[in-house]
Amino acid sequence: MNVKNRIALRLIAWLVLVGIVLFAMAWTTLSWTMNQLTKIDASRQFDDAGLHRLVQTIRAEGDNLVFDADLLDQLRETGGWLQRIDEQGQVTDAFFTPADVPLSYGPGELNAYWLGKSPFPYRLYLWIQEKNGVLHTLIYGETNKEDKLLQRLAEQSSVKGKAINVTDELRVGLTDSDSWLQLLNQAGTELASFNKPQLAISDFSVQDLVLRSSYPDRYGTKVVSYYDEQTGLTWVLSTPYPAWNQARSR
Repeated sequence: MNVKNRIALRLIAWLVLVGIVLFAMAWTTLSWTMNQLTKIDASRQFDDAGLHRLVQTIRAEGDNLVFDADLLDQLRETGGWLQRIDEQGQVTDAFFTPADVPLSYGPGELNAYWLGKSPFPYRLYLWIQEKNGVLHTLIYGETNKEDKLLQRLAEQSSVKGKAINVTDELRVGLTDSDSWLQLLNQAGTELASFNKPQLAISDFSVQDLVLRSSYPDRYGTKVVSYYDEQTGLTWVLSTPYPAWNQARSR
């Protein structure tokens, strides 16, 4: 083999090696970025991204299942609780579960709680996923604290002109969290508000309220509403995510 061919082969080998290294670096960076984004999503919406990641990170140690400690910390910070049940509905693992939560569920019982057909003191989310031949069913529950707060606001607030007068006790909680309160008429147009930022919308279509309530991460704001059947008016409580607050303060 002459010198030119040797140089060409070495150059090709070097280029292949560099390509492999660059591909490995790109793949590592992409994996790390996706992992960080999943963690951010989990901290915002534990009922979706958090439960998915919990299943992905479950590992078996003997007869026991081990859950990711960081995700359990995020779970605790949300104020929620978690159960894992087997195919017979028996709870096999539980974290931060209140005393009034069942330790076993019948098929019809769990379905009725989840669909809201039977009263249950917590908002429920289910995640069913198979991993390594094992079917994992996770139940995530959280207190309906925003719904209860909005109920109190609707009962204890008064309207004067275009302003909603809130009691001093509730005012502190709303301002500290940068939340705002709106009262809408039957057409979805704002009649009055409290602490509403300048860029917040004042007219809600049917789709607006449904989408903002169902997909808070898309809008950076958690929205809950209460419809008063007697008056036909709707109370809307909006609470921005921390990242949205930081962007607004810049």
